[in-house]
Amino acid sequence: MDADPIPHDVLMRHAGFLRGLARDLVRDPSAAEDAVQDVWLLALEHPPKHASNLRGWLRVLLTNLVRSKARSSTRREIRERERAIDQREAALAPVVQDETMLRPVTEAVLSLPDPLRSTVLKHYFEGLTTSAIAASESVPLSTVKSRLQRALEILRMRLQREHGDTWALGLLPFVSSNAHHLAAGAGMGKGTLLMSLKTKVAILSAVLLVVGFFYRELSSSSAAPSTSLAPTEPLAIAAENRGTTQSEPPLAAKPPTPGRETINAQQATSNSNQRSKSLFYGSLLGPDGEPLRGLWSEGVVLTDGDGMRRNCDAKAEGAFAFSVLPAGRYWVAAYADGYQASNDVMDIDSDHSQIQRDFTLSPKPILKIRVTTPDGKNLFEVLTGPDAPKFHPVLVPVATKERPGKWFDDVVGSLNNPFGIGQYWSYGPRVEALPPGCMGILMIDGALPAFVSLVNYHRVLQTQEAAPGQDEVLFVLSLDELQASCAEIRLQVVDAVTQAPLVGASVELSGGPSSGRGSQTDADGRAEITGCEPGEFDLRVSAKDHEQYSRRFLADSGTVTDLGRIALEKGMSVEVEVVDGEGTPHGERFSLGTIDSVTDKLVVDRGRIYESSTGGQLKFDRLGRHVYVIQSANHDAINDSAAGPSANKLVSGNVVLDLRSGAAPAKLRITLAPAVRMMLSVTGQPADGLRFRVTDEQGLDIASSRFYGSAPRPLTLPSGKYRVALIGAGGAVLGEKSVTLGSSSSNVVFVR
Repeated sequence: MDADPIPHDVLMRHAGFLRGLARDLVRDPSAAEDAVQDVWLLALEHPPKHASNLRGWLRVLLTNLVRSKARSSTRREIRERERAIDQREAALAPVVQDETMLRPVTEAVLSLPDPLRSTVLKHYFEGLTTSAIAASESVPLSTVKSRLQRALEILRMRLQREHGDTWALGLLPFVSSNAHHLAAGAGMGKGTLLMSLKTKVAILSAVLLVVGFFYRELSSSSAAPSTSLAPTEPLAIAAENRGTTQSEPPLAAKPPTPGRETINAQQATSNSNQRSKSLFYGSLLGPDGEPLRGLWSEGVVLTDGDGMRRNCDAKAEGAFAFSVLPAGRYWVAAYADGYQASNDVMDIDSDHSQIQRDFTLSPKPILKIRVTTPDGKNLFEVLTGPDAPKFHPVLVPVATKERPGKWFDDVVGSLNNPFGIGQYWSYGPRVEALPPGCMGILMIDGALPAFVSLVNYHRVLQTQEAAPGQDEVLFVLSLDELQASCAEIRLQVVDAVTQAPLVGASVELSGGPSSGRGSQTDADGRAEITGCEPGEFDLRVSAKDHEQYSRRFLADSGTVTDLGRIALEKGMSVEVEVVDGEGTPHGERFSLGTIDSVTDKLVVDRGRIYESSTGGQLKFDRLGRHVYVIQSANHDAINDSAAGPSANKLVSGNVVLDLRSGAAPAKLRITLAPAVRMMLSVTGQPADGLRFRVTDEQGLDIASSRFYGSAPRPLTLPSGKYRVALIGAGGAVLGEKSVTLGSSSSNVVFVR
């Protein structure tokens, strides 16, 4: 039975949340907006099974969409680079005297394990296309391409290790004189048909291997080399599709495009040798020793000493491969849908440049989650039925090792980040196979027992202990209990000078499941929001010709949270010029925060990002008599290019803008400074889920986030003095360190 379509007004309640999340995931504002629009389209065409958990479903849908687009972009870049192989390398090749030059290639191809060997033979000897192989074996096309790509890397690295780089140069003339005949399969010439099987296999493999060799050599010195494997087409087939002939020279390589992430030529040259001779590959295995295939998500993440992450999807055959890795230490995380993640640390150096490692993953305990009313009805059907109540809770099951209290973040961070010790899924193949009445599944990290709580935003409604061997958790909740857990918010908006009520002022919440929910003030300037999830929110209040007011507050459950009278000043505007150290205009993204007059803490509006134009122009409108703080929004470096430290990245510290006098400056200049890398790490105990906070000399927050696994966490900040705090469950400070950043990177290590 198809799911009911989602009403447009219900979708729009999550617009603010989705746009904020998209801006966090995608640095390009236009690309972020495109991603949000794609999510709207998918949500309308393929609604989820349980619309009552819509926000969590939209969040995962957006995240998967962004990742998919990133992988497609990487593959497109690889294909473009393949077409730009530099012909100057061919001039270095000596003449092949006889077929004995091909013997190492022949032996390497025939020693490949199946299904890699059979796939190579079908594609490069029998002339079958990847689509034909996929159809004949009833496997996805991506599986065939993944096999070919992994075979390429294994063959190339074996031959390079045993024979050096000269083997590829020696094969070039032979490849160029035979490739176009061999690519045609059945259309081979007479001389080709008289060759032995091993010779034809070797020539065909040589086409692939030589192209792969030179592609890797070129890409190792390019601006942003790709380090995880993606399916590519061999030179012979690509040339045939372009309509080229034997005498037509290959295209010249494109020069790298300069940019903020470009590595200088000297660094690229010094790294090229060690990059080109590294290979890390293997498979993800189940307890039975067989590769894990066809899962919803499966792959390996590498994090290097600079905190840069490389990802390799392993969904096709449970196989992964990374090449062109610089020497150094790497943190490895292998994951698969429904299995416990495996974490390891490895070193790549001249003695360990080719590493094969399989990861055997154990199944996770999986709990089916049911929520019913006391009379046995499915609660979600009641909430979406014809007699549904007016409030719209967002219920999520969460697992923890400790029993939580009233608020979920008293135990572990917050509901949003991280999600306790498990992952909740309300869609996907596993959920579609559930019996009627189940809202989803909860996959537990670790072993049972564990506490499973039903949470409405930050408020814990019920908690049960799941014992070893248990596969289902049932929550019984009445509509009255659910409504009693909701919050109500009231306030009045007035003019700061006349104290007259402001009619029609906009009141909006952000930061929770109700992002985008709001109201307008009535004739008395009063507004209220009822049936709201309980927890921490950002409040935004704005009125015509007045400032835009923001405030963070906690909406308690089952009570009225009265925020009192909010007085809005007349709005002021401040024009900003953004330049680099040489005074050149610069485009950059910024966030805007306000210092709370009561707590003196910086409260950053998490849902708004401002961006200066390429001419360095930026304007802040509707500011009031407050102390504002402007900071660049690029301090978190976890998603920076894997090409290496961002040598040309520019950042700003906290720029304080004091408007309490009511006089705005005619123009404000923000000068960006070169970014300095700060590496945060934790030893002794796992760091996953722990948070951190970095404050500047003024005591103002400049960066805060969490650790993902135990790999180092990179930040990019301007030089200066900072205070770094490690934060545990419930906001407890586990340790603090003072750090002075100069012109070089600094490592901050917390020992637990």
